[in-house]
Amino acid sequence: MKLRKQDTNISLMHPMWLFLILCLFFSVPAFTAPTNICGRSALLQKAIKEQIKYDSCKKVDLTKIKSLNMEGFELNNLAGDDFKGLSQLEVLNLSRNRLKSLPQEIGSLQKLKDLDLSANLFKVWPKPISKLSKLEKIDFSYNWLEKVSPEIKHLDSLREVSFFHNNIKIFPEGLVSSKKIYYINLSYNYIESLPPAVKAWRDLKEFRMNYNKLAQLPNEVSGWTNIEIVDLRKNLLTSLPSTIGSWRKIRYLNLSDNQITELPPSVGKFKKLFRLEINNNQLKTLPKNVSAWKDLHVIQASNNNINSLPKEVKSWRNLTEIDFHYNQLSSLPPAVGSWTQLLKVNFHHNKLKTLPEEVGKWSRVERVHLFNNFLQKLPGTIGRWQYLQYIDLSYNRLQRLPKTCRFWHDVKEVHLIGNNRIELPKRLPPKAVIY
Repeated sequence: MKLRKQDTNISLMHPMWLFLILCLFFSVPAFTAPTNICGRSALLQKAIKEQIKYDSCKKVDLTKIKSLNMEGFELNNLAGDDFKGLSQLEVLNLSRNRLKSLPQEIGSLQKLKDLDLSANLFKVWPKPISKLSKLEKIDFSYNWLEKVSPEIKHLDSLREVSFFHNNIKIFPEGLVSSKKIYYINLSYNYIESLPPAVKAWRDLKEFRMNYNKLAQLPNEVSGWTNIEIVDLRKNLLTSLPSTIGSWRKIRYLNLSDNQITELPPSVGKFKKLFRLEINNNQLKTLPKNVSAWKDLHVIQASNNNINSLPKEVKSWRNLTEIDFHYNQLSSLPPAVGSWTQLLKVNFHHNKLKTLPEEVGKWSRVERVHLFNNFLQKLPGTIGRWQYLQYIDLSYNRLQRLPKTCRFWHDVKEVHLIGNNRIELPKRLPPKAVIY
């Protein structure tokens, strides 16, 4: 059978042709004409040359640049034209300059994800930033900002934010719109409160707000169910909400230099707690339900009024450092014998009269500070501290050291000043220097 001529001519509108045309269109990259950057600042040209090589400033393909580093260029201002053509820029570092404002053209960098403006002279929020809808990380540390514009709410892709060391007095509520945020640093400002809306930060992992004027935490911090690091030292906190018990993933908590009188029982739910710092508060006791802190490695609780340790400290089997100096402890419970990984011990300036025999199980301990207590006698089991390098027993009421101290083979310093004619063992390690 013969085909008619018209049957052999396939129309250009045929689906097959349309498919082939579309494939060609999307597979061929768009042509970008080279840009003449000869008239742009010499410092910008220097930064560009660090990213791509070019023979002539008249022909530069700026679309190849994804990162631009202008740190420490001593810039006082930026020319808007300098940023034209940088359509693919994702990272811009303008830190350590003298900038007070940004040109409007910065707002056209629609693929920018990381902007570093730290260590400049910004007093006012630069408006062009609010147009950077893809921005994920912004660093405004070491500036002079007094207020963060509400327009920051438009940056809902933000994940890391740092306003460390500014003059901010009111918490930037616009940040709450960034529900994907996982890192916030607002340390060294003058912020007095947090809004309830912070509950929206479900992905938050690290929150630093030390050296502010925060008087309380809202109950809504219960929403931080993925938080791992919280630093609130040097604020005005007197108490903590029980809702922090939802911080089941917390590993590092710093509450030092506040006015906290007690820790809520809900802290007993911190099963992953690794390091706790509660120095310089007004604590009298620790919660009794601390047995869940089985992963605790470091606890610092100096300069409080703590007069006893609960027997539940027995579960701190991974403890490597403990510091309770300047407290009111008159004794240690036998449960401390479970601290077999201990390396550093600091109980100076307490009211200790004796040490339990169980301290001999601190077989790995290297440094011990027990000066300014009321110790009259030491248990012979301390001779098991075979890795001991330094011990300070000054200003106690000791009359002799146990004979077992001769087994301190690595000890280098033994401080005994302020005791009454203390009797030393006949054989002390030759490396030991007695003070």
